[in-house]
Amino acid sequence: MAEQFYRRACVRGVGDGCFDLARLELPRDPDAAKRSFDAACLRQSQLACAALVVGWGEKRPIVPNV
Repeated sequence: MAEQFYRRACVRGVGDGCFDLARLELPRDPDAAKRSFDAACLRQSQLACAALVVGWGEKRPIVPNV
C-alpha cells in the first residue's frame, strides 16, 4: 500500500515521494530504484542526489536546501 502512495506522490511531482519509492524498490529492482532516485534528485531531493553519487558513482552536485 505504501508503494502505491509513494508512486502516486512521485508522479505528482513530490521529490520525497520518489525518494521513498526508490528505497522500497532498491532490494528487488535496482534499475527501477535508480530511476526513482533520479526523479527525486531532479525534484531537489538532496538525499536522492547523494544516493546516486554513493550508490551509482554519478557526478552530480549535492545542493543543500536553503
